[in-house]
Amino acid sequence: MSTSAVVPSETPVSIAVSPELITFAVYTVETEIKNADNTVSKAVALKHTSSDKEITKSKEDGTFLFEQSVTAYRVGSLEGLTELVPDAEEAVNIINRGIQQKFNQKVKAFLTEVDAEGNPVFQQVEGAFDSKDWIQAETKRRNLSDTEKAMKFVNNLDPALKAMLAQMLAAQPTA
Repeated sequence: MSTSAVVPSETPVSIAVSPELITFAVYTVETEIKNADNTVSKAVALKHTSSDKEITKSKEDGTFLFEQSVTAYRVGSLEGLTELVPDAEEAVNIINRGIQQKFNQKVKAFLTEVDAEGNPVFQQVEGAFDSKDWIQAETKRRNLSDTEKAMKFVNNLDPALKAMLAQMLAAQPTA
């Protein structure tokens, strides 16, 4: 993602609202649509991305239309939320959308978790399962290890470059 902070470095770490610039690109994607009479027609749709890789690809393949920087905001406290969104009703709507998103992620994770044998781990309860603990649990960001970062980088390489890297590694003498 193409981002850059717009907060001066001398600003204290604990800030109520912090802006961040994100650069988006708009590009075209051609799709085929099967019609009711079994004929196929082509349609062009507009897509957007903030991925540097996708922006570069769209420029290279000629589908790129334009770039636009957009200021996004993060809040560091409830006071920051009030500063960013003064309307209390809208602030509550935003909070509720966040709670719903977290709820949906937790429901999926808990209900579809399987053990080593592929059996569901979740144990049904009588009546409704109370999800309050899921919502109240601290959300921890998982940091990738150096190996995971390297694998992610390699997986995002161009296939030809990836093949060349694999050949080079295969040619290395083993200890």
